[in-house]
Amino acid sequence: MRTNAINYYNQLGNTYDKGYSSSYWLLELAVSLTQIKQYISGETLLIDIGAGTGTYTYHLKHFVKDIKAIEPAPNMAKEFRKKNPDIDIYIARAEEIPFPDNSFHVAIAMGDVLSYVDNLEIALQEIHRILKPEGYLIASVDNFHFFIKDVLKYGLPSDINKIKSTGKTVIGNASLHFETQTFRHTEIPQMANQFGFIHKDMIFKLAAFTEDDDISDINYGVSIEFQLNRQVEYIGNAQHIQFVWQKRR
Repeated sequence: MRTNAINYYNQLGNTYDKGYSSSYWLLELAVSLTQIKQYISGETLLIDIGAGTGTYTYHLKHFVKDIKAIEPAPNMAKEFRKKNPDIDIYIARAEEIPFPDNSFHVAIAMGDVLSYVDNLEIALQEIHRILKPEGYLIASVDNFHFFIKDVLKYGLPSDINKIKSTGKTVIGNASLHFETQTFRHTEIPQMANQFGFIHKDMIFKLAAFTEDDDISDINYGVSIEFQLNRQVEYIGNAQHIQFVWQKRR
């Protein structure tokens, strides 16, 4: 059945984390956190946008001054509260962030939130609005260069034409799926400029490992990843692109 991202994740609820417990996904989390921690401190006011079950908030809350979180799927927010009973989470979309202008030093939008929003332009305008001048947006998105391989292999001609012309494709499972917006790596710096940001950094996750790999040493995996994950020749291996933008003054 075709649905939207909010309904899809709302139906996952308490089963979501089980799907991301393998060593591959633990490594991806570790890589993401390694980059994020370069941009936060004990004085940081951070917002977790599309916070899901609260994994990123859980791992970051002791490194910053304060975290707020928003999540549009109530069942995901329910799991968030179990993991982070000390953190406020608001049922809200990225297109309607319930905080004043210039509220946060850093916004994270992990789990490909910007690939799944209904209106990317409004979401980015909202994130720009709630960030302080020179604040950072750190986000992950679905990688066009990875997903097109599956579409070329398994998709219909119409599916191939769609992802090539719009970047959009369908993800999920046979019983429930939704549309995602994939991004080419060359588009991301251009988008930063369009929405009032300066593009600062971009990594390709994961460049060296696949979901079939059993990664026994996560720290070793992180070190290998950061040797490769900014090199464009490996971009087709990575399911996700994670980027850092800084709001202009």
